[in-house]
Amino acid sequence: MHLMHNNYDKQSGFVALISVIIIALVLTTVTFSLSFSGFISRFNIFDAENKEVSIGLAEACVDTAMLKLEQTLTYIGNEVITIGAGKQCMIRTINPNVDPVTIETQAEYNKSFTNLRIKVKQPPGVTVSSWEELPHF
Repeated sequence: MHLMHNNYDKQSGFVALISVIIIALVLTTVTFSLSFSGFISRFNIFDAENKEVSIGLAEACVDTAMLKLEQTLTYIGNEVITIGAGKQCMIRTINPNVDPVTIETQAEYNKSFTNLRIKVKQPPGVTVSSWEELPHF
């Protein structure tokens, strides 16, 4: 009888040890996955902020092109505009003799690109008739 009781104590210790190992692995896996998802979401937020800056730069070029078309009916674009400290956008070539006039701008900020195509009617004034973002020109 004494031998049976001794064997039972050894098995319960083994079950307890295996249970602790399994619980530790599950907790480590959960902790790792939560930390990793937080780490990845930081980069997603950073990419979204870069995209917002590139959209703002491209829109600034659209505003500049519309102002120059308002001032000079023969404005043909094809220039790089510097905005702020080292931030740039590009106004692609414009054909002012076509109605509606198509303005295409491109901006890049920290590898986030924005390509805009805007159609405007002129004169009198410059009126936007369509506005779209393109994946590429």
